[in-house]
Amino acid sequence: MKLVPLLEIVAEAMHSTVASQKSKDMFAKLCHELTSELEVLLRSPLAEIDKVSNKKIAEGVRKVREGTIAIDPGFDGEFGKVAIWSEEEENAWTQKKEVPQLRLDI
Repeated sequence: MKLVPLLEIVAEAMHSTVASQKSKDMFAKLCHELTSELEVLLRSPLAEIDKVSNKKIAEGVRKVREGTIAIDPGFDGEFGKVAIWSEEEENAWTQKKEVPQLRLDI
């Protein structure tokens, strides 16, 4: 199983950085209300994640659970990159177009 740190999911969903206070605050809120980072990443119902945070963060957790994320491996001293949303998916979110439905049955 491949996991992405919850803080990175939160930061990408909020168009922020992992060092920003708003990302750290949301991460802390999720971990506090849903018991732990691993609980959120692996077992918390998506509806609960949505309730504590927002639909985009819940969608990010769903994508990580399903493994439907983009992984660009690093090479020659370059770190790899992980993107939760493709450019097309991100544009859909930002333009408030129809996006894939949040599945609550996971």
